[in-house]
Amino acid sequence: MMMLFLIILKIKFNFAVGNSIFDIFFSTIFKIILLIHFRFKQIEIQCLGYAVLAYYLLRLFAILFSKFFLNVYIQRYHIYIQGIKTLLALQLMFIIFKWKGMIDWNWFVIFSVSWSLLVILFIFHLILILSIIEITHDYLLRRATKSQLIGSVWLILYFFSFSGIPMWFCYIICQNQEIINYPIRQSSLTLSIIVILQTFIIFIFSTVFRNHIKNYIQDISFEEEIKTSKNVQKQPKINNTLRISLPKKLIQISSTYFEYFKSSSQQIQQNQNVTNNNCSVINQKVKLNAFEFVARLDQIHSPEKESKLMQNDEKCQVCFLKEPQIVIFPCRHGGICKDCLKQWLQQSPNCYICRQKINQLCKVQKDETGNFTIMETVICYV
Repeated sequence: MMMLFLIILKIKFNFAVGNSIFDIFFSTIFKIILLIHFRFKQIEIQCLGYAVLAYYLLRLFAILFSKFFLNVYIQRYHIYIQGIKTLLALQLMFIIFKWKGMIDWNWFVIFSVSWSLLVILFIFHLILILSIIEITHDYLLRRATKSQLIGSVWLILYFFSFSGIPMWFCYIICQNQEIINYPIRQSSLTLSIIVILQTFIIFIFSTVFRNHIKNYIQDISFEEEIKTSKNVQKQPKINNTLRISLPKKLIQISSTYFEYFKSSSQQIQQNQNVTNNNCSVINQKVKLNAFEFVARLDQIHSPEKESKLMQNDEKCQVCFLKEPQIVIFPCRHGGICKDCLKQWLQQSPNCYICRQKINQLCKVQKDETGNFTIMETVICYV
């Protein structure tokens, strides 16, 4: 069923499923051979373990060779996942050796590879729990969004499936093999109830806060390099001078245009007179450098039109649905959300307003003073 699902995603929806189809096919054959072994006891099962470990080691070597010697673009998490698969294949070898009586280790030692991975995941989970305090503090000071707070809570609940529950499951297995008459049924029942309860809570939480969680996932994936064309040419390494030259803060002149933040108190006071939290060009009577446009007096003195324009300023100027978070450099145009920007970059490497070549993309966030702080920077390769 899983293979069929991945094949549909690949063929019908053109999803990048990688080698998952082949891995599931390989694991299915492995499970069938295991079933035959325990039914007829006629297969040297350790030979199959050698084949599984050799397969994943070969896959890991091929990925590393392609990345470092052939300069093939491979995302880091693909390497991490393949490394974890290789370690789990090694764990399988230890279990097979124990079953065949080839080693006489304690079962807690046999599961040492799994315990090591689970301890790392548990420490990371603990860090996430501690970080929620800082995120809550930033949210109260309006330095973090509601999506970041809700997304962090959701990630903590979800990550429990990779730390606490597997550790308990591993502990039950080891205790069952080491202690005679261990109450395996009672422990398994308690674990099953917790798994069902956690799944129900995550489902309800994800359904209620679906939009916030989606925005949070998009935020944490913003650091990935954005490609402006399908055929990306090799580029020499760019030093950090571009990042250093960017201002730390920006001041919004209109819904789509930003200026540099200057440190002199006179300039700050002048900028504060130009912009407030709404940053409406009509409300502030500011001339737009991007369009050489001056607001008309009848629009300025029309409260209904002004209120409508102020509401539009707080939304993406392309879809008018999501919050704009991106500023384009060097032209300093903004007013666009991440999704609309990604769609635009598939068509053109130039700014969607002035058509100037895009060198960098900055994710900004408004602070308590009304200015916009640059949170992250992406260098565009074209």
